[in-house]
Amino acid sequence: MCINSQDHSIKRRLAASLLAAAITLSTAAASIAADTVVLRVGDQKGGNRSLLEISGYAKDLPYKIEWSEFPAAAPILEALNAGALDVGYTGDLSFLSVYAAGAPIKAIGGTHSDAKTQAILVRQDSPIRSAADLKGKRLAGTCGGWGQFLIDATLEKAQIRLEDATFAPLGPVDAKSRSSQARSTPGRCGSPTSRSRH
Repeated sequence: MCINSQDHSIKRRLAASLLAAAITLSTAAASIAADTVVLRVGDQKGGNRSLLEISGYAKDLPYKIEWSEFPAAAPILEALNAGALDVGYTGDLSFLSVYAAGAPIKAIGGTHSDAKTQAILVRQDSPIRSAADLKGKRLAGTCGGWGQFLIDATLEKAQIRLEDATFAPLGPVDAKSRSSQARSTPGRCGSPTSRSRH
């Protein structure tokens, strides 16, 4: 088979064209990837991420979700305030506490929860059987959210002064650990308005 110089020229031009097309496509793909919108979302213990994934609503979105998991609302609100997240899901009391303190955040949506799904928990072998039994006990828990509100409201309804118990603020993981080790009883801590309760 005889190959003339014209064939070599055509092959070189074809190879150069294919190489240029490949470079153009890879550059375009890189540019598209660089233009991908990322929504940084704070979630508590996988709750909303799980719901979105199970429902299928997280599929085929025109943006990418970058999830960050937090043990409670307080660190989500801190991350929002610091600009490390675009959006986060928290309870109303946690949000209101931080908002009232002047954090540059706002609520963009909400859900309705049944108050009957909230409870004060104690160990199974605890002598605490009613709200009246909380008087004089050491209570440990996270600050500024539903847990704190629920215990405060329970003490007040049982006509127990908040000062008639000892309170120790703990992170969510610490509170669970302490409760399971019987070092303290149910959780609450200082009020969202930062008044001291010791």
